[in-house]
Amino acid sequence: MQKKTTFLFILLISSALFSQAQPQARKTKRAVEKGEEKAAKRIMHTVFTLQPEDPAFQADTSFKTFMIETITSRLNGVYSHKIAPEDLVPGNGEILLHLYGKVNVDSVKARLNLRTNIRFLSGYPDALGMIAELKAKGAEKWLTFPPEEITHFTYLGSMKNKDTLEVRKIIQQISLPKNLHWYMMKRWDDLYELYLLDNEKPIINSEEIVNAVLKYDPTTNRPVASLILNESGRVKLAAYTKAHTGEMMAIVANKELILAAIIYGEISQGNMMIANGATANEMKELTDKIGYPFPVALKVTNVKVE
Repeated sequence: MQKKTTFLFILLISSALFSQAQPQARKTKRAVEKGEEKAAKRIMHTVFTLQPEDPAFQADTSFKTFMIETITSRLNGVYSHKIAPEDLVPGNGEILLHLYGKVNVDSVKARLNLRTNIRFLSGYPDALGMIAELKAKGAEKWLTFPPEEITHFTYLGSMKNKDTLEVRKIIQQISLPKNLHWYMMKRWDDLYELYLLDNEKPIINSEEIVNAVLKYDPTTNRPVASLILNESGRVKLAAYTKAHTGEMMAIVANKELILAAIIYGEISQGNMMIANGATANEMKELTDKIGYPFPVALKVTNVKVE
């Protein structure tokens, strides 16, 4: 009887020791895995130092959210991870961006240093007069003109892709003031529209656009390009749209006309939802052209690979 009791007692002790050892082993394994993960991050860790032109950026509570959205969008295709809040560390007048894994430094730098010249422009006020001049030059052979009742401050004509060269030859014959510039914008697969815009006095410029990203309208669930302006841009846009309701406003990125739309009322909140594209890919193409502007102008000043 004593042997059986001793044997049972030994079994109980062994079982208790084993049950205590299991969680300890799991903890040890997790610690090792965590250590290995940290070691891997240390090996594949690239830090980009970004220098903003305006150090007052840190006072803006929404700054970091905008920066994360913008950097994630800009690095799409060259960095496979979404930027997490802890990857972006502002302080001392600069921003440290931490990227992990395999990073093409040159490609990332190029995306981060990208500067897009975005301008909101007004249309030529005497559209009917310009259409008459185009007709006098024989443009009716290649251009289809809009009805007179919708022509005020809008597009001057539409053409097929194959006719754009002939139309360019005609518009080069028309003398214009230096502030006016011709633009052709692709509307559909084989349809282009002709515009004449005032380049000299932009309504809004790049420095006044805080954020431009692809989002989804919460009401319709359709893809939209969301633009947010700073206070200067908000005031200018509100004043212009109030005074020019019913007229056209265009958005030009670098030298490409990417949007032309009629103003239906005052835009006073400092944000815009552009929904002219039918698909997410079309809206992404639009936001790519806008260039995902940063909330402040900045450039990469240092790269450290650890």
